[in-house]
Amino acid sequence: MKYPLSRVPALPLLAGTVMGILLRVSVDAGPLWAVAAILAGMALWMLRRGWLAAMTVFVGVGIFMTNARMPESVPTAYTGRTVTVNAIVDKQYGDPELSRYYVDVDSIDGYSVSLRLLMNISHPHEYFRPGDAVSCRGVIYVIDRQTDLPDERNMYEVCRNNGVSALLWAEGENIKYTGSKPSALQAFRHKASLAMEHAIAGIGCDVPTTDFLIATVAGDDDYIDDSTKEEFRTAGIAHILALSGLHVGVIVFLASLLLTGLHALPKGRYVAYTLLVVTVLLYAAATGFSASVGRAAVMAVVFMTSKMLGRHPSPYNSLVVSVLIWLCINPFWLFSAGLQLSATAVLAILWLNPLLCPLTLSHRLRLVMSYVTVPVIAMAATSMLTAFYFHELPVWFLPVNVVAGVMVPLLVGFGAVAAVIAACGVHIDILARILDWLHMALDGTVSFFASLPYAAITDIYPQWWQMVVYLAAVAVMGWGTFRKRRLVVCSGAMMLVFVIVSFAFHIPEDDGNALYIPRRHGYTDIIIHQKQKTFIITDGVQPQATQYATRLYADYLGRRGQQELTEAPDKFECGSINRVGRFLTVGDRSFAILNTDTVSLSAPGVNYLIVGKGFAGDVLHAADRVSADTVLLAASLDRRLRKRFGRELRIAGKPYRDISETPFALGF
Repeated sequence: MKYPLSRVPALPLLAGTVMGILLRVSVDAGPLWAVAAILAGMALWMLRRGWLAAMTVFVGVGIFMTNARMPESVPTAYTGRTVTVNAIVDKQYGDPELSRYYVDVDSIDGYSVSLRLLMNISHPHEYFRPGDAVSCRGVIYVIDRQTDLPDERNMYEVCRNNGVSALLWAEGENIKYTGSKPSALQAFRHKASLAMEHAIAGIGCDVPTTDFLIATVAGDDDYIDDSTKEEFRTAGIAHILALSGLHVGVIVFLASLLLTGLHALPKGRYVAYTLLVVTVLLYAAATGFSASVGRAAVMAVVFMTSKMLGRHPSPYNSLVVSVLIWLCINPFWLFSAGLQLSATAVLAILWLNPLLCPLTLSHRLRLVMSYVTVPVIAMAATSMLTAFYFHELPVWFLPVNVVAGVMVPLLVGFGAVAAVIAACGVHIDILARILDWLHMALDGTVSFFASLPYAAITDIYPQWWQMVVYLAAVAVMGWGTFRKRRLVVCSGAMMLVFVIVSFAFHIPEDDGNALYIPRRHGYTDIIIHQKQKTFIITDGVQPQATQYATRLYADYLGRRGQQELTEAPDKFECGSINRVGRFLTVGDRSFAILNTDTVSLSAPGVNYLIVGKGFAGDVLHAADRVSADTVLLAASLDRRLRKRFGRELRIAGKPYRDISETPFALGF
């Protein structure tokens, strides 16, 4: 009997690779583990356990690949002190207050090194693009894997997944442009993205339509304002603003129409598919090769290569091979939300849509039904992942996705065609007006549903055990469907129902105690997590400041089963607050909070003097007045005063710490 896995021969390879990546990341499995896995696979192969042998060998391959991509360690001589770094910018994001750059470092203090840093520039004076060479003077800090701070959720994972060794903090005045050294891919992407944006701008559409087309065709959503993104997220179609399989599919469809005539020529089929492969890869490179675009591009290449070789491609195997190739490029993309959501949605559609739209129905009826079934399947399959990463689920996703399923392909398709025509110097006004009308209809639909009451279920924070049960339920249902075992499918469905019902119960609250002073530039905040409650002391205007801080630290609170911060009372279990002098005792440590020039504090001695926004007086006098052991210069303090105070404290020999560059966390 033919073994069922022969339908998806690449599945054991992907399963082994994923296991190897998880072993390396979770338990620090080193090269010896990889060698042992490969030897075990060879032994299984000799015992004629083919599938198990292949999976075991690829466990070792996954460990090796992940180990090779682990960030290089920063020499301890460079950490915690001011250094000069020469680097090449790879990626950029951030806001006017704090710009962040992923950079590849050439040298530190003149010594040649090869590592990757996340450069944080406070109050930037200028912005840099990928390929720019910069020289920056700042302080390097290594992120510990146990870091769990209100303003740095999972920062260690973010750095590790992007190959980052450490963080570098600097002021905008301390970074300088030293030239341009873009790689071939960066240069191509820059020129291609500019050409696409100019072509789209030349269509003649209204500004909102142009911005939407630049996001959905050229892959640059920086022109979309935050309120529009929030509306799309609430309505359940935020995914259309980021390039994915839908957009790549439209480009492939247009290119295949253009190349249809080649199939009539001798060997024309090979030429047509080769040109399609080149088109897909060039488009993916021009739009940045994000995880979702890369997955779709690789899957399309695998599919077209199978057609070129005369093989009947298995869509399941094409999906598995595409994910496997992508993990070979960068194993840490396994932890990318975009790749996980995209692969999960495609797998669910391939699995469930034929069951809901069987081949016994007419082609037209199945096509109409797919406009409803596909978004329902995709949303249901990715709901847990969406809740895990974004903590909300849209309620009206079905009608919005039905409209988007018609409008978005038309917008992307007509937009791409109009951009090509505009690049040739031809302007067709009727095409621009059609695009404006389509975008207006889509935007109006999104705005309507996003404004409805209870448009989204928010504050959803799945626990680790819920994710485990959810994945187990999906695996059980998939295996039961594959082997046609209804009882197994029903068991998986019951597990899935259990996970859904479990959200009705309260999340277990964290009973730990900790104090944090986040790097917030507007206000000085002190967050006290005391067993089952979290308090805040802020110099912002109440109650607006506390409400804003609640939204700012929502992830930190939600993962501890809490929904809001509470203004700290005058007295609580861990200590007390003297509101007149802003004096705080937490556990066995005391804090003095200074936000005015008048030093009215009177205390026998405090462990920490926090100097925040509003103070411009004599910091040495203030430190002596309260007999502070250590002075903490908060992020809300004016940066020039912060530099001056730091210099004065350093000359006077008083211990101090600038917490605008590194967060302050303290257990008690």
